[in-house]
Amino acid sequence: MDDEIAILKLLRNCLESVGWRVSGFTSPRQALAVFRDAPDEFTAIISDQTMPGMGGSELIGVLHELRPHLPAILCTGYSDGLDAATAQQQGIRRLLLKPVDSDELLAALDQAVAEEASP
Repeated sequence: MDDEIAILKLLRNCLESVGWRVSGFTSPRQALAVFRDAPDEFTAIISDQTMPGMGGSELIGVLHELRPHLPAILCTGYSDGLDAATAQQQGIRRLLLKPVDSDELLAALDQAVAEEASP
């Protein structure tokens, strides 16, 4: 989830290159609508924080109301008063600062999904 199409394409390519199936959205409202229709089809969410209409942490909060343990990673170019501890309190597994390194993103995603799968 990123409102910038170029960044969304880069994320999609990065994730698909290692076998992830990606649903990419530039609108938080569109992402939410699709998620509501099939919440169990999603393994995790990666979202930008600063987007028009609804911030990434707000989107993740709504998604967690529908599926509480969905692994979530939030990317931001600046903190917006959000630090790692606050993000964790909101159910966000990792807070990554932009520009996000692809290896860091993949490692964070693998770790978040593995943590959710562990009993």
